[in-house]
Amino acid sequence: MAPTIEKAPHRTFKLQLKSSGPVAVRADTICEPNGSPDQYVLKRGGEVVGKFDHREVLGWWIAEDSGSSE
Repeated sequence: MAPTIEKAPHRTFKLQLKSSGPVAVRADTICEPNGSPDQYVLKRGGEVVGKFDHREVLGWWIAEDSGSSE
Protein backbone atom coordinates (compact mmCIF):
# COMPACT_ATOMS: atom_id res chain seq x y z
CA MET A 1 0.00 0.00 0.00
CA ALA A 2 1.36 3.44 -0.95
CA PRO A 3 1.89 5.92 1.88
CA THR A 4 -0.57 8.80 2.17
CA ILE A 5 0.60 12.38 2.39
CA GLU A 6 -1.55 14.81 4.34
CA LYS A 7 -1.18 18.55 4.09
CA ALA A 8 -1.80 20.67 7.13
CA PRO A 9 -4.78 22.91 6.46
CA HIS A 10 -4.02 26.56 5.79
CA ARG A 11 -6.28 29.45 6.60
CA THR A 12 -6.87 32.33 4.27
CA PHE A 13 -7.37 35.62 6.03
CA LYS A 14 -9.11 38.33 4.04
CA LEU A 15 -8.64 41.94 5.05
CA GLN A 16 -10.84 44.76 3.80
CA LEU A 17 -8.57 47.73 3.14
CA LYS A 18 -9.69 51.33 2.68
CA SER A 19 -7.42 52.05 -0.26
CA SER A 20 -7.34 48.86 -2.31
CA GLY A 21 -10.29 46.69 -1.29
CA PRO A 22 -10.00 43.09 -0.06
CA VAL A 23 -6.64 41.31 0.20
CA ALA A 24 -6.30 37.56 0.83
CA VAL A 25 -3.29 36.19 2.71
CA ARG A 26 -2.69 32.50 3.44
CA ALA A 27 -1.54 32.30 7.05
CA ASP A 28 -2.14 30.38 10.26
CA THR A 29 -2.04 33.34 12.65
CA ILE A 30 -3.22 36.95 12.61
CA CYS A 31 -1.92 39.29 15.32
CA GLU A 32 -4.13 42.31 15.85
CA PRO A 33 -2.47 45.60 16.81
CA ASN A 34 -2.33 46.28 20.52
CA GLY A 35 0.74 48.48 20.77
CA SER A 36 3.44 49.96 18.63
CA PRO A 37 3.87 49.48 15.73
CA ASP A 38 0.14 49.55 15.04
CA GLN A 39 -0.03 46.81 12.41
CA TYR A 40 -1.92 43.65 11.69
CA VAL A 41 0.72 40.93 11.31
CA LEU A 42 -0.01 37.62 9.56
CA LYS A 43 2.25 34.62 10.10
CA ARG A 44 2.62 31.22 8.47
CA GLY A 45 4.82 28.67 10.21
CA GLY A 46 6.10 31.36 12.57
CA GLU A 47 7.31 33.56 9.69
CA VAL A 48 5.73 36.93 8.88
CA VAL A 49 3.91 36.80 5.51
CA GLY A 50 2.06 40.11 5.68
CA LYS A 51 1.86 43.40 7.57
CA PHE A 52 -0.92 45.99 7.26
CA ASP A 53 -1.26 49.40 8.88
CA HIS A 54 -4.20 49.27 11.30
CA ARG A 55 -5.60 52.56 9.93
CA GLU A 56 -6.01 50.96 6.49
CA VAL A 57 -7.83 47.83 7.70
CA LEU A 58 -11.62 48.13 7.92
CA GLY A 59 -12.04 44.51 9.02
CA TRP A 60 -10.89 40.92 8.50
CA TRP A 61 -12.38 37.43 8.31
CA ILE A 62 -11.34 33.84 7.63
CA ALA A 63 -12.27 32.56 4.17
CA GLU A 64 -12.05 29.23 2.38
CA ASP A 65 -8.49 28.59 1.24
CA SER A 66 -8.38 29.17 -2.49
CA GLY A 67 -4.68 28.35 -2.69
CA SER A 68 -4.13 31.28 -5.06
CA SER A 69 -3.19 34.08 -2.67
CA GLU A 70 -0.01 34.39 -0.67
